[in-house]
Amino acid sequence: MSSRWLGAAYYGLYFGAAGALLPYLNLFYQRVGMDTRQIGILAALVMLASLFTGPLWAALADRFHLHRRLLPLSILMTLPPVLLFPTAHTFPALMALALWLSVCLAPVIPLADNAVLSLLGDRRHEYGKLRLWGAVGWGLSAWLSGEIAQRMGIQYVFGLYAVLMLLCVLVAARLPAPRLEAAAPYWTSLRRFMADRRWWGFLAGVLLFGMAMATINNYYVLHLQALGASEGLYGLSVAAASVSEIPIFFLSALLLRAWQPRGLIRLAFVALAVRCLLYTLLVNPAWAVAIQLLHGLSFSAMWAAGVSYAGQLAPPGVGASAQAVFGATLYGLAGVIGALLGSQLFAAFGGVTLFRVASVVALAGLVVFSLTDMLAYRQRRRASA
Repeated sequence: MSSRWLGAAYYGLYFGAAGALLPYLNLFYQRVGMDTRQIGILAALVMLASLFTGPLWAALADRFHLHRRLLPLSILMTLPPVLLFPTAHTFPALMALALWLSVCLAPVIPLADNAVLSLLGDRRHEYGKLRLWGAVGWGLSAWLSGEIAQRMGIQYVFGLYAVLMLLCVLVAARLPAPRLEAAAPYWTSLRRFMADRRWWGFLAGVLLFGMAMATINNYYVLHLQALGASEGLYGLSVAAASVSEIPIFFLSALLLRAWQPRGLIRLAFVALAVRCLLYTLLVNPAWAVAIQLLHGLSFSAMWAAGVSYAGQLAPPGVGASAQAVFGATLYGLAGVIGALLGSQLFAAFGGVTLFRVASVVALAGLVVFSLTDMLAYRQRRRASA
């Protein structure tokens, strides 16, 4: 199997496993007796753990060249907590298992993305054509898990995750190690990277984008349930979101050439703001399936452009660290803030107010990123004049 097909198979299996479980975790928490605030704390703690452990694992991989060993090991270590979830029904037990799962999942995507970008070499703009198989895997398994949860019980989705992750370990073990072409010592390159103002402006915008996304990731299912939706309809809406990712990832090379990463990032902010606003207009929950089609223009556009932008800014030898910080900001720090504030807003005012606030936050992220990028561009022009 060629390296490219290995990358496609990896994304399909990994996101298939994630799609089987992660969209249903908060629903599982609710079914075993957790209230909205406890669910918010669980979601926030998981993201807080990933905020620190993702960059730490990636830095260790970059510094000691452990990429190929850490990736399959971290995947394998997610299986014990997932298989123990159905036996846990208290808040402390769920918190311990959720933290364990988060610590092990944190380095998986940064290490894989860095390996795939490295194997693509000068054709890294084709990353989306491999990553789109993750959307296929997520959509199919999310739909299947919704049917399983509705017909057999939500506890069975944990088994589907375990099967897909075991297959993912086999593929991950065959992924090639990234090329190591560092022109300077790791810490020297990292300090130079962290001094780049464009990087910090990008992270500030990603933080606000991720906060808005966190409201969808954590409370969209509860919002739909409040409107009377079934698990099957929720699974179908998640599948629709995944389908919307496919054309964006497939066309990402063309989009990145035409719009550049900065332009595609701006489009993602606008799409997310519109998406959150449309959730507030829902009366019939079935219409959520159509709204979910904006997921491709929001999340997928941001991810494809963000991975490319981080890869452009990162000096040689710190690629995994750059991807990890990007992911930790989007899912970790932003996820913590979004989950905690979202739980308070949802409990006090409901889903409509929560998603209106999320729409405004996404627009604020667009302003922050655009202003920072414009100032950095002007500074570079003055320096080159």
